[in-house]
Amino acid sequence: MVSRLNYATKVFTPHGKNFQNEIVRNNYMPFDSRNGEDIETEIQKFTTDHKTALDNTGKWNYKTGENFSDEIRDQTQIRNRLNKVSQLTKDPRDENLYNRAHSHLRKLHQHANDRRKAEKIASLNPDDGSVWKQARWCTGDKLHMPPSLQAQK
Repeated sequence: MVSRLNYATKVFTPHGKNFQNEIVRNNYMPFDSRNGEDIETEIQKFTTDHKTALDNTGKWNYKTGENFSDEIRDQTQIRNRLNKVSQLTKDPRDENLYNRAHSHLRKLHQHANDRRKAEKIASLNPDDGSVWKQARWCTGDKLHMPPSLQAQK
């Protein structure tokens, strides 16, 4: 049985710089732009080169979609509808309702993030090294500054 990729759970991510380098490495041969057969062969070569370069440089990743609660999904729909209404009517009361719905949605997201972080902290185990990985992630360098020009002289 041939397994098919599940596009609902995976997404193909190309690597831009490697793709560019792969395309640059391809051989270019001049062709006669007035000859229909040469044009067709060049189009075929161009298409296959780009397809193989994309296949060689990209990779399949699992989608990292958030699993939001039904309450957050419902509030998002309400907020989006109120946004559309407030844009159409320009009524301050509608804009006020939209702002309230938006702030309520932000609070729901904040509570969900807090719960997620609390669950992650509760699941840390010093025996498997997850505590140290989390500490390294929290205290790691977030900004990588280039060396100063003065230090190079």
